[in-house]
Amino acid sequence: YNSSFVGILPSNEPQFIIYVVIEKPSGGRYYGSDVAGPVYRQIALRLIDEFDIPRSPEPSDSSVGLE
Repeated sequence: YNSSFVGILPSNEPQFIIYVVIEKPSGGRYYGSDVAGPVYRQIALRLIDEFDIPRSPEPSDSSVGLE
């Protein structure tokens, strides 16, 4: 298996595309969101800090239809 995760940063005016691939993940987990997602998050947080990218507010329950 290869696990992958891709995202853009910032979402409203993208400046970066981050593509993470983990070859032959171990530990019984192989879904991209479980294996590559945390690596993406670490990279994204460093870019946010390094380039002073404003953080988006966390979505509220009502904004995603979970009222």
